[in-house]
Amino acid sequence: MEAIFGRKLSNKEADELSENKEKIYRDLVLQEQSVQLVKGATDYFDLLKDLRLPINIATVSPKVNLDFYFDLFQLERWFNYHQVVYNDRSLESKPAPDFYVQAALNLGADPKQMTIFEDSPIGLQGAYNAQAKQIIAVTTGNNQEKLRQTGMVDFIIDDFTDIRIKEMLKEG
Repeated sequence: MEAIFGRKLSNKEADELSENKEKIYRDLVLQEQSVQLVKGATDYFDLLKDLRLPINIATVSPKVNLDFYFDLFQLERWFNYHQVVYNDRSLESKPAPDFYVQAALNLGADPKQMTIFEDSPIGLQGAYNAQAKQIIAVTTGNNQEKLRQTGMVDFIIDDFTDIRIKEMLKEG
């Protein structure tokens, strides 16, 4: 921010800019008529729920974005809002493992037994640092090669219809 504004911003100024940026982002999402979860995600979440497997969200997004997506996609069907880990500034952000570790602990699960789905290189680094059992990269747009180059993924999927994610449930 210093490079853009030519001076160090106060925390209040930085927070206001961040909030404005996030509001613009949410407005753009709402303008997109076909906004939806990644293909196959709802069926996969339903399967995990039917199997009574614990699932959680670990996001560096602020609470306002978490609330936005919970409402937009009715995420409470699969996720317990009060167990979700989001950016409230209490944890060190990705690539530190803190978000993932806390998400597992909130479920009473062993962080080293987690399977983490992640769509960004910095998030993959955080998953790796959390020593997750399995790390699956989810492509967004044309970032497949960038995700592969991290060398930290077990495999890469384009969406949740990929048969490998159901097969790994059988492997246990």
